[in-house]
Amino acid sequence: MTSRPKISVIVPTRNRPHMLREALQSLTAQREADFEVIVVNDAGQSVAHVVADFARALNVTYLELPTNRGLPAARNRGVELSRGRYIAYLDDDDLLLPAHLAALSTRLDDKPSVGLVYSDALLLRQRWTPSGLRTVAHRLLAHDFAVEIMRHDSFIAPSAMMHRRECFAEVGPFDETMRWCYEDWDFLLRVANRYDIERVAVATAVIRLRADASNMSSVVNAERERAALLLQRRYGVGPIEPKTFWEVAETLDAESEAEKP
Repeated sequence: MTSRPKISVIVPTRNRPHMLREALQSLTAQREADFEVIVVNDAGQSVAHVVADFARALNVTYLELPTNRGLPAARNRGVELSRGRYIAYLDDDDLLLPAHLAALSTRLDDKPSVGLVYSDALLLRQRWTPSGLRTVAHRLLAHDFAVEIMRHDSFIAPSAMMHRRECFAEVGPFDETMRWCYEDWDFLLRVANRYDIERVAVATAVIRLRADASNMSSVVNAERERAALLLQRRYGVGPIEPKTFWEVAETLDAESEAEKP
């Protein structure tokens, strides 16, 4: 048995081998070296060959689920397999810049009272072209933690966050009934009820958004509305307007401008 890694990075994936390769490539450039990677294939086409290509560069474990369980279940299975003191996430269509794991784990090292940290996120709006993905717009998702805002707008992307292992044990896993969306929002609200959450004000996560069904976070409006109603009932908050991270960033930017003298 090898020594326990400092960080476990959970990478859920399904039917996007090219994007998964890019995601894993971004992990090979991390300045923090003490981490393991758990790739969980949610019953999609096999990507064992993609993972095998990184066997020398990364401490990587590969799991194929026998049936499609959804994103929260894939994340949960990854955490169950993991051994790190800190848990980070990387959706297969996102990227992490080289400072990401080091910056977030250092904050957790320095702040024992903080349970979860998150970085700013660079949002890329992309579309498919004959030559591949093309970025057509970008913006920053960046805001200090405020539970009042989190109760109506989730501004922390899963690929931007890292938490202590005990947070997962204490508040419970991702809700697998919320398989289409907002399971990360629900998890963050549960963590916020028990732990301090802090922003690391540097953009080290890259969230790639596409207006097609290839986005891991793309869901029909009815499912988003159902999940929003569940959050309202569960946390006793007011009406929630379902938004994408791009729309949340627009809202926060507009509110910041309105508050300026």
